[in-house]
Amino acid sequence: MVEAHAGIDDASGLSADSDLWAAGMTSLASVRLLLALEDEFSIEFEQSKLSADTLRSLHRITAEIQEAARDHGR
Repeated sequence: MVEAHAGIDDASGLSADSDLWAAGMTSLASVRLLLALEDEFSIEFEQSKLSADTLRSLHRITAEIQEAARDHGR
């Protein structure tokens, strides 16, 4: 999903804590990734979570998805 939506050509070398911004993700690509995550997991990120930090790493994204799922009773 990161390769498809975050604008990172080769995500295979990324670790869970790799900085996606440093790896080449742009602000436009981050919006695409955010929307894809919401669609894929049937969640909606809170307005307060719409920040660069929310999508900083795969680890952070996973934590945010889990939190959003809990908030929406999933």
